[in-house]
Amino acid sequence: MENKIKIAFKNISLEQKAQFADSACLLTISVGQEMHEGELFKLTIDLINKSFKSCIILVDDSLQRYTMALNSDKSPDDYYNLAILEGRNWLQRNKQYYDSLTIPYKILHWDQWLKHDNFKQHNNMIREAIKTDPAYKAKFDKVVENFVDKSRKRSSPDSNFNISRAKQLSMAYLTEECAALCLWTSLNCQFEVYPGPRNEAMSATHKKFVLPKYPELLHPATIRFRHADQFKPRIFDSVNSINDLTKDKEYLEMLENIIAIMPGHVYWLDTNGVYLGCNNNQAKSAGLGSRKDIVGLRNKDLPWNKGADQLVTELDQANWEVMSGNPVSLEEPGNLPNGKQGVFLSNKVPLYNSNKEIIGLVGISIDITAQKEAEQLKFENEASKATLAEKEKLIALKEAERLKHENRKLEAENKMKQMLLEKEAAEKETERLRLENELQKLENEKQKAAAAAEEQEKFRKIVGQMVHDIQSPLASLRGIVEDTAGIMPEQKRITLRQASMRISAIASHMLGSYKKEVNNNELAESMLVSTALSEVVSEKRFEHKNIIIETDFSLNAYFSFTQVEPGQFKRMISNVINNSVQALGDKPDGKIKVELNIIPDWINVFIEDNGCGMSQELINKIEGNFSVTSGKKDGHGIGLTQVRETLKRNYGEFKIHSTEGECSSIMLRLPKIPSPGWIAEEVKIIKGDTIIVLDDDDSIHGTWDSKFEPILAKLSDSLTIKHFTKGVDVINFINSLSVKERDKVCMLTDYELLNHGINGLQVVEQINIKRSTLVTSHYDNIEIRERAANLGVKILPKELVFAVAINVDKQIKQGSKKVDMVCVDDDLGFVHGYVERFFPHLKVDMYSNPNVFLEDVEQYPLNTKIVLDHFYSENWGLKPKYIGDGIEIAKKLNKKGFTNLVMLTGEEIDPAIIPPYLTVILKTDDNRIKNIA
Repeated sequence: MENKIKIAFKNISLEQKAQFADSACLLTISVGQEMHEGELFKLTIDLINKSFKSCIILVDDSLQRYTMALNSDKSPDDYYNLAILEGRNWLQRNKQYYDSLTIPYKILHWDQWLKHDNFKQHNNMIREAIKTDPAYKAKFDKVVENFVDKSRKRSSPDSNFNISRAKQLSMAYLTEECAALCLWTSLNCQFEVYPGPRNEAMSATHKKFVLPKYPELLHPATIRFRHADQFKPRIFDSVNSINDLTKDKEYLEMLENIIAIMPGHVYWLDTNGVYLGCNNNQAKSAGLGSRKDIVGLRNKDLPWNKGADQLVTELDQANWEVMSGNPVSLEEPGNLPNGKQGVFLSNKVPLYNSNKEIIGLVGISIDITAQKEAEQLKFENEASKATLAEKEKLIALKEAERLKHENRKLEAENKMKQMLLEKEAAEKETERLRLENELQKLENEKQKAAAAAEEQEKFRKIVGQMVHDIQSPLASLRGIVEDTAGIMPEQKRITLRQASMRISAIASHMLGSYKKEVNNNELAESMLVSTALSEVVSEKRFEHKNIIIETDFSLNAYFSFTQVEPGQFKRMISNVINNSVQALGDKPDGKIKVELNIIPDWINVFIEDNGCGMSQELINKIEGNFSVTSGKKDGHGIGLTQVRETLKRNYGEFKIHSTEGECSSIMLRLPKIPSPGWIAEEVKIIKGDTIIVLDDDDSIHGTWDSKFEPILAKLSDSLTIKHFTKGVDVINFINSLSVKERDKVCMLTDYELLNHGINGLQVVEQINIKRSTLVTSHYDNIEIRERAANLGVKILPKELVFAVAINVDKQIKQGSKKVDMVCVDDDLGFVHGYVERFFPHLKVDMYSNPNVFLEDVEQYPLNTKIVLDHFYSENWGLKPKYIGDGIEIAKKLNKKGFTNLVMLTGEEIDPAIIPPYLTVILKTDDNRIKNIA
C-alpha cells in the first residue's frame, strides 16, 4: 500500500496553499474510519507535517454514539461510554503516527464541545435556522437521506432497519456536528483537514455562521488518496451488542464492590503516580470521604501526608521502582484511622495491559502495627530478665561513656566559641570601617547628583519653554506652506517646509535629550499616532543630518489612534529607521520616506529607503521570527526583536518588501481604535458665531486666520473672529455680552498663557462658554485631560491645527433626524454583529461614546428607540477609563422626554435600581434582542 497510494490536497487554490506554512490546521478524526487508521493515517500526518505551521487533532469519539445506536433500539446515551472507549483505543492504535509530528500539536476530544458553555446556545441556533430557512434545511435533509440510504443498504437483509429512527439519529448527529463547527473558531485554525469533501450541511453552516465573522478561519482542505481501494464504512465490532456492554458493566460493578470491602489497604496508580482507585480501608485511613475521592490524587495530595515531604519522596521512589518492572515487599510507615502512626507491610507489583505494557501498579498493604508492638514488648520483657547487677553495670558503662563524650564535646565547643568570638570582633571592625567609607562616598555622590539634577532641571525647563515657544510659529509656518500650494513656486515651498522641519527637529532633539528614558514596563494606552511618529522623525532628522527623511501623512490619518505603549512604539519606529540608515551606508543620494495612512480598522506606517535592499532568504528569516545576526552588518537585524514583540503584544503585524541592491520597505500595521472622547477632530461653528482665539503667541493667530479664510470668504457677514493674547481681556469681553450673545461664542484657547497668572482652562471655567476647545501641545498631560473633561472641553494638539477640519453646523432642527434605532455601546463590534444578524433592513445610528451621543441627542424624535450599554469605558486594555453609567444616561434621556429606552447588559442588574421606563436584556439573550426593534 505504501508504494502505490499517493496523497495530495484536492481543490485547493495556489493562494490557499501559499498560506499553509503560516497557518494552523484542524484535523478531525472520525473514529474507526479506515481512512484514519494505520498507513493511510500515517500519510495524512506526513502531509500535514510538511505543510502546516501547527496542528490540532480532534477525536470525534462521543459523537459516534449516534452511529453505534443506528442498528439497535437503545438510546445513543447508552453507547456514550463505549464511544469514549473507542476513542481511547484509536489513540492507542495510532500513537506512533501522530507522535511523529515535528510541528506543535495537541489532541482534543469531542466532549470539549459537547460540554462547552456555549454549545447549547449554538445547538439551538442551528435547530432554529433549520426551522426558519428552507434552503438551509434542504442541505441537512439531503445529507440525512444519503446517509440513511447507504446505511440501509449496508444492513443485513434479515435486520429490521428502522428508517424513521435512522433519520432522527442522523439529523441529531449532523446538528451536533454543525453546532461544534461554530465553536471551532476559538481554536484559530485557518484550515480544516479531512480525507474527503465537507458534507453540504457543514458547508452551508460554515458559509452562514462562520464566514461572516471569521472569513479567514476553517476553510476546508480536502485530502485525496490516489490508487487507494474504496474505503469501507466503520463497523463498531469491539462489543457485539449493548447487552454485552451492560453485562461488562455489571461485572465491573461487582468487581468494584468486592474490592471495596477487601481487608487491608488496596490501591492502584497509573505511571504518573496518580491514584486510579482504592478500597474502603485505604480511603478511611487516608482521611477521605469515600474511596472515589482518591481518584486523581497523588501521594503528596493525601491528607495523611500533609507536611511529610520526606515520606512522600520515599513512597514515590518505591513506586517508580515497581513501575520499572521490579515488584517490592517492604515495611512502610502510615497513619491509622485513630490518627496514630502505624507500620504496614506493603506488597506492590506492576500493572500490565493486554499488550504486556506496564500501565501502573497495584498495592496491598496490611497493618502490622500490633505485630511490631508485640515484638517490641517481647524484647523489653527479655531485657527485664537480666540481673540487676548486669543492668547496673550496663547503666554505669553507658553513663561513663556519656560523660566522656560530653566532656569532649564541651572542650570542642569552647574552642570553637573562642575562635568565633575573635573572628566576629575582627569582622565587625572591618565592616565598621568599610561602612564609614561607603557612607562618605554615598554622601559625596548624593551631593554631586543633587547639584547636577538641580542644574539639569533648570536647563530642562529652559529647553521646554524654548520648544513651546518654537512650536506655535512652526505650526503657523507649516499652515502657510500648505495653503500656498499652487501659488508659491514649488522650490520655495520645499525650502520653507524643510526649514520648518529642521527647526522642529532641533527643538525636539534638545527636549528629548532631557526626557526620561523609555519605561519597558509601561502599559498600553490610547495613542495619537501622527504626533508620536512626527516626534521620532524629528529626532532622527537631527541625528542623521546628511540623510533626507521625508514624511507623507494622509489627511485622514492625522487624528488616528491605536492602543500601544507610547515609549515602545517610538522605540520601534526608531529601530526601523536605524535599519534604513544602516542600509543606506554612504550612499550620496540616500533617502528615507515615512508614510502614514489608514484603511478600515488598521493604521499603516510605511518606512522606505533606497539602500542596499534585502535578499528573499533574509526576509523569510526576519518574517519567520528567526534570529538574524549576520544581517546586522547591513542594518537589517538591529532592533527587529523589539519591533516584533511590540507588534505581537498589541495585535499588530509587519511585512517587508525589498529588491536586493535597490530598496526596502517595511509596513508596520496596528489596529485602529475609536478616537478617545478628549480629542477634537473638528471645530464646529454655527452661522452667526463669534470665534474667539486666545493665545499668547502672535504666530498661531495667523494660522487660525488661514484656516478660517475660505469660510469667511463665503460667510463674512455671518462670522466674526476676535483675537486675544491675554486671558483677562477675554473674561472682560465675555462678561460684557448678553446671555444670547454668549451662546453664539466658539472659543479656541491655548492652555499655557505665560506670565498671565491664569491658564486657558481657568479662563473657560470663569466664562462658562460651552463650545470651547483647548489648543495645546500639552495634550498628553493626563491631569489637563481630566480637567478639560470635567469642563466639557475637548483638546486639539497644537501641532495639528493645520489639519483640523472646520465644519459649519447647519443647526439640525430638534427632532428632525428620523432613524429606526440608535445604539450607544463602547463595543461597536458587538453592535455591528447584532444589527447585521437581526436588523440589516433598518436604519441605525451608532455611537461608542455616550457623551458624544448626548451632544447630538436633540436631533432625534422623542419616540426614537435608543439602545444603551450598562457601563462605558474608553482606552480598552490594561488601563480602561470609566466614562459613563447607562442607567444614569437613561435617567437623563427620560427627563428630556425620551420614552423608548432599552439596555443590553453583560451581567445581571439588581432590579431595585432599574427605572420602570427602562427595559433590560442580557447580551446573550438573542431571542429578546431580535424583538427590540
